[in-house]
Amino acid sequence: MRIITLHHADCYNVLYLICLDDWQHQIAAVPHHTHNIAHNTSFVPLADVALIVYLHIIYTLAVCCNTSSHTASLPSIESMNDSIHRGVIARAEGASKVYTAGDTTITALHPTHLDVRTGELLLILGPSGSGKTTLLSLLGCVIYPSSGKILINGTDTSTLNAKQMAALRLHTIGFVFQNFNLIAPLTAEQNVMLPLRLQGVHDKEARERAHNVLLRVGMIHRAKSLPRMLSGGEQQRIAIARALVTEPKLMLCDEPTASLDAASVAIVMEELRGIANSGRAIAVVTHDMRLRPYADRIIEVENGIARESDVQCSSSHHH
Repeated sequence: MRIITLHHADCYNVLYLICLDDWQHQIAAVPHHTHNIAHNTSFVPLADVALIVYLHIIYTLAVCCNTSSHTASLPSIESMNDSIHRGVIARAEGASKVYTAGDTTITALHPTHLDVRTGELLLILGPSGSGKTTLLSLLGCVIYPSSGKILINGTDTSTLNAKQMAALRLHTIGFVFQNFNLIAPLTAEQNVMLPLRLQGVHDKEARERAHNVLLRVGMIHRAKSLPRMLSGGEQQRIAIARALVTEPKLMLCDEPTASLDAASVAIVMEELRGIANSGRAIAVVTHDMRLRPYADRIIEVENGIARESDVQCSSSHHH
């Protein structure tokens, strides 16, 4: 078994894999000697969840070439399409999220109705703590709503078991994050290939598909570069390529421009705008008002309440 030692920071950076794989079940299958190897590896003590993900990554990288037959089944495309309005990929039907701690109840998101459609870039705007990331997490099937429903491609996610939910995330949704979440020991090309390896795609095909999306985002010349050799804007474009390589119907972006300079913001948003124009549904969570001109629709979230806002955007960004 091949073990790749990850730096302390990577244990946090690769949390996105929770969204890509059925880690909660697979971690139970990690061999005992793998736990020992990880335990004996020198790294800064981590929170429990980061350690679990760390072990999961080690295990996945060791066995991902042999997992092609373990994809959970999902409802057929035909049955899903019959139950939704044309073009709606994700829908929130009165979805809310409430957290309780002892006698304290915190409403992160009040009941929300929202459609995310193909061919559009939806901007979810709001200050820190407003509930916008909670909304994105619900749409990404990372958390369950406290009330209401989340439908992805017409499927009510509350009817899916954990394996089906993991398969839905892996095959239907792409994630892009503020801090890029690239794995430091892997090249740009290897980072982009990783979701395909989790899907069980063979190395040759995975490399070809990674090559194509790197061309798409203008980063093929950086394919063999490690993340530390890339600028912030370049890292984010690699992260977009990684999200795009599985050909997801829905791409969810959490503050994708927060770590970028103005020039890189324009490049990244034009890239996302182009991806939306090609027929994918894109939702971008941000507090950055500079992104308004790139949006087809805008949802503003404040104090857990989501409302649609007027769009003021340049016609140069539209289809």
